Amino acid sequence: MNWAALIAAIAMVESGGDPQAVGDGGRAIGILQVRKILIEDVNRVADTWYRWPQDARDPAKSRRIARLYLDYYCGRYTARTGQAITPDVAARIWNGGPRGYAFSCTADYGRRVAALYEANRETRE
Repeated sequence: MNWAALIAAIAMVESGGDPQAVGDGGRAIGILQVRKILIEDVNRVADTWYRWPQDARDPAKSRRIARLYLDYYCGRYTARTGQAITPDVAARIWNGGPRGYAFSCTADYGRRVAALYEANRETRE
């Protein structure tokens, strides 16, 4: 999996790539629409010190936050299910939390991210 390409696809779905984007009444910000609880979770599982909201507004830091989150929870998915991670599943985890892949409400989101990921991959090859 090309994690940079996946995170770029997520950013396009979340905010159109706009680092100034604010959603959900101010609770989700930046290109990846990062929330405070997500930063707190990444700090817990990765022993980091990211700060809300400033690091969520920084595109480079928000990408690193996303990578840490996805590394951790996609690894847990693989350990739990024995299945390899796919762009769809990773996107659903990003959108719906650690078990987001199991929620029907994340299915459309996963399809949209996976389609962008695949379209961008085809143009790179």
